This record gives sequence, C-alpha cells and structure tokens, in this order.
Amino acid sequence: MLLPLFHDLQVQSDADHQLLRFQWLNPANSVLRPALAHGRDLVVQHQPTHVLVDFTGLPPLSIQDEMWMSVHWFPRIAAQPLRNVALVFRPEHLHNQMATEAMFWVGRHLLGFSIQIFPEPEMGLHWLVGGDGPALERLQAEWNVALPSTSPRALSI
Repeated sequence: MLLPLFHDLQVQSDADHQLLRFQWLNPANSVLRPALAHGRDLVVQHQPTHVLVDFTGLPPLSIQDEMWMSVHWFPRIAAQPLRNVALVFRPEHLHNQMATEAMFWVGRHLLGFSIQIFPEPEMGLHWLVGGDGPALERLQAEWNVALPSTSPRALSI
C-alpha cells in the first residue's frame, strides 16, 4: 500500500513482509528534515523489520543535515526492531553514501540490524522479500504506478 506523499517523500508499506520503502522525489533540499522526521516517525509507528531507502533523488546532504540526522534521526531508527535495511545509492551520489555510512559506523554499537547497499532498488527489494518473486512483482508494480513521471526512478524503470 502506498502512503500519501509527504514533503516529496514517497512511502510504500507492505504488512505481509513487514516492509517500508522510502524514496525522496525532489532534488531540492527545501523540506528534507521534515520528510526525514516523517519517515522516522513512520518507522516508529509501523515497526517494520525490513526497510528500503532509495537515496537516488536525495540532494547532497549538508554538514548541518548530517549532524541533524546523527542527533535527531539515527538514535530513534536504531532503537526500532529492524532486521534488514537496504540502502540504494548510485555512484554519482557518493557524498550521501559516505555520509550515511559514516553515521552508521559511528553508531554501530546501537545497531541491531543488517545493512546492505545496492545500486538499484529492485535488488534491495529482492533481498528484503527473500526472493519472493510474486511479492517483488506486486510491490514493484504498485510502486511504478504511484511514481510521478518526472521522478528519477520512474524514468529508469
């Protein structure tokens, strides 16, 4: 099920796989923190065990955003009953990948879940649903219908 768009953050929820999927749809950084806070709050509310975060459309993180995430976002995420987290980064988004990896590395003592990095969201989704082909197809079809035609992911799928 797709949740309502919130500050350019698209979210998909699947109760069968205890999954939440996130993608930022705006290359501007104007409402990043409210969107990240909303995503964090959805994780707390829904208590998923599997999460996919597609950073493809996320603008470069500023040092202030990195600090905010480390203080206000990461500790609440780390305290959740997550088991597997798939992060999607493209090579051209190396800055965001390195900033995110550094945050997880510094807080590694808080982590109780596995993190894998993928170049494509479909690969991460495959890992999260345990290779369940029909579930993967259903989730991806639902996602594709919801994405605006101008989103970075809609253009490449």
